[in-house]
Amino acid sequence: MGTDLVGRPFPSLTTTLTTTEEMSPGASPCDAVRALRLDELDAEWAPMVADIALSCEVGQGIEDEPDANTTVVAKLRPKAAHFGGAPVVEIRMSDSAWGNDYQYVLDARFGNARQRLSTAIRAHCLKNFEAAADAPDTVCRIQRDGVHGGLYIDTGEGGGLWVHPDPDNPRRTIFASAWSE
Repeated sequence: MGTDLVGRPFPSLTTTLTTTEEMSPGASPCDAVRALRLDELDAEWAPMVADIALSCEVGQGIEDEPDANTTVVAKLRPKAAHFGGAPVVEIRMSDSAWGNDYQYVLDARFGNARQRLSTAIRAHCLKNFEAAADAPDTVCRIQRDGVHGGLYIDTGEGGGLWVHPDPDNPRRTIFASAWSE
């Protein structure tokens, strides 16, 4: 069934030039970002990933400076990973100065997997936020998500964890970790 991703951090899928000297004059912020090659992935992730694609648009940063708004998609090998028992088929990661949205695309209908994904999202929260597994329900408390029709955990500081139906494919579910300014 592959690697269980509950509680694990999302992988690094891009690299950024660290100094402006590495960029040519007049370069776009998007010129400073690229997708990692498969041979550059962390050893834990390399066997799971089949392909990585990056798209980037220049947007407005927090202080009106140009900002790279990136979206990277990693297609996973069949049966390479799962989240709460649901196969993970893709990782989507969007980043900008205003926030990020990291997603596992699960090959399971939300309605069929809701209960086990409810357990998985709380376990993921507890592992990532160093809360005890026997923490009271007020820690990593699951709420209904009225926007996406799924479940939500508020992680503070403008962020949270979601599990909800994929709006683009009713046979799939999204697990997301996101924050915004």
